[in-house]
Amino acid sequence: MKKKLQFFALILLLAVVSCKKDEIVMPAKGDYFISFKADGVQKEYKKEGFATISHSDTSGIFIDFMGAYEKAIGVDQPQFSFILFSRTSFFATSVYQDPLKAVSIGGVKHPQVHITYIEEAGTDGYLSLGGFTELIGPGRLWEHTVADAKTSITEITATYIKGTFSATVFKSTDITKKRVISDGKFYLPKF
Repeated sequence: MKKKLQFFALILLLAVVSCKKDEIVMPAKGDYFISFKADGVQKEYKKEGFATISHSDTSGIFIDFMGAYEKAIGVDQPQFSFILFSRTSFFATSVYQDPLKAVSIGGVKHPQVHITYIEEAGTDGYLSLGGFTELIGPGRLWEHTVADAKTSITEITATYIKGTFSATVFKSTDITKKRVISDGKFYLPKF
């Protein structure tokens, strides 16, 4: 599992690094946010929201990385993030869903959407399991888990992206612990 998490971190880094300077558009000011319910409890993350969209020339895939922090910026601070993978560019009315696979890179299949949620500062995060579908289901290692993350883009412009999402996410260090993410909405500036 650690290798998969490292791979997702590598993909994130590639997504950010692959943006060319002339492609970066600074967002207009606004009330950007990610809001959702975690097991029925309302959450809202409004600090430093962002969305970066890049195209990998080597693999031919499009990557959209989006996220926001609850109060403070930091690696171990409460945050919510998405990574979307697509074979085509992102557009309004796009729907990305587990366990559908977007692309195969070097023989490794990647989910259309990957969600990470850090609930409290300094704690282990929760992950959607689309990248681990070969381990999910009756008779498999994680038979009581699901890969059901779903993200819909409802509006996309040169300066922002809006949409909805839901997922069941599982604690990265204890797969028996989960959070049901529902009623998710995002309005984020594009960089």
